Amino acid sequence: MDLNSLVPFLIIGFIIYIISKIILKGVKEEPPNQIMNYLYKPGCLFVDVRENDKFFSAHIPKSVNIPISELKYSFSKISNDKQLILISRSGKKSKAAINILKDNGYTTLINLKGGLVAWQKAGYPLECGGK
Repeated sequence: MDLNSLVPFLIIGFIIYIISKIILKGVKEEPPNQIMNYLYKPGCLFVDVRENDKFFSAHIPKSVNIPISELKYSFSKISNDKQLILISRSGKKSKAAINILKDNGYTTLINLKGGLVAWQKAGYPLECGGK
């Protein structure tokens, strides 16, 4: 195989890479063991974007519940000067929430990679009930 036959594949791969970066807008993700370091760190806010009933059944301690369906109406509840850790069941809705927040000027955002499922699997603490 010569170099000329590889060029179309390289171009297609590059285009896919650029599109994925645009769609995800450079979402920063960290696994549960790294996110655990933020739990009691001042200046960090854990935001769980699952619906209320899911949040009340189990959530990360100190997290606040702002369902993704209400996020666009809740910016006043979320300080832009804090490190925000976004949480959903699997990490997908929290990625979408990060994109909404980025579009509205938030910059210090981290997604819990694998979501609450990964957090629970790693054996980290959960609370029931709500605030």
